[in-house]
Amino acid sequence: NLSILPPSVNKSGLSYQIEGNQIRFSLLPIKHIGLNLARQLIEEREAGLFKSVYDFVVRTRRFMNQRAYEGLIDVGALDEFGYNRTTLHHNLGAILDFSKYDGIIIGGGPAGMFAAITAAKRGQKVLLLERNDRLGKKLLITGKGRCNVTTDKDTDEIIRSFVHNGKFLYTALSSFSNQQVKYFFEDAGVPLKVERGERVFPVSDQSKDIVNALRRKMQEANVDVWLNATVKEVLIEDGKACGVQLLNGQKLMADSVIVATGGA
Repeated sequence: NLSILPPSVNKSGLSYQIEGNQIRFSLLPIKHIGLNLARQLIEEREAGLFKSVYDFVVRTRRFMNQRAYEGLIDVGALDEFGYNRTTLHHNLGAILDFSKYDGIIIGGGPAGMFAAITAAKRGQKVLLLERNDRLGKKLLITGKGRCNVTTDKDTDEIIRSFVHNGKFLYTALSSFSNQQVKYFFEDAGVPLKVERGERVFPVSDQSKDIVNALRRKMQEANVDVWLNATVKEVLIEDGKACGVQLLNGQKLMADSVIVATGGA
């Protein structure tokens, strides 16, 4: 006789599966899961099995809400992590709160990626949200695909180039100058060159090298990146940004939110 095994976030699939002389329960009948969430869970699992309840929550929060977690707990899909279901229900709120971010960056262009890298290097737990299926989509087409990274002019020349109120740039350039931009990318393994008009380009003439350098720096700083993540609204509490709500209804909490979407 075949016996039924409970569902498991690390073992169950979209259908019932044979394991020896036993049958593993499917994810689909679980309350508040359904086909879409089950597929996303399995896709995330393909990057590596879930190591703990916390690891599972951190990796699935972008597409799962609290009711979905409660449904998984109810049927024992998280039992393998060594906690009884009453304990998991009791502590779910704390786990979700603990897994929140110090900062959320909206926009995966150069400004958003730089902001994410800077915050993460200061010890912040950072999440970057990009609505497209890849980072730096507009950056890839700048300079006819070559990417005019910056200028090699000194600060005063840059200021004078702005006919109307160029002085407003002093603060920004004092905090992070064009020379620091050059050093950043060369340190990231992208050799640069100066062309006519003191324009700076990657030696490769490939804008993708700039995007890849920013992506590597984010990986080194342990920035979490979610693609195809469209933000519906910034959540406000007591006059302060406290998170975002995605188009799919998922809410993500953070101590601060940076909107770096340009004119989008």
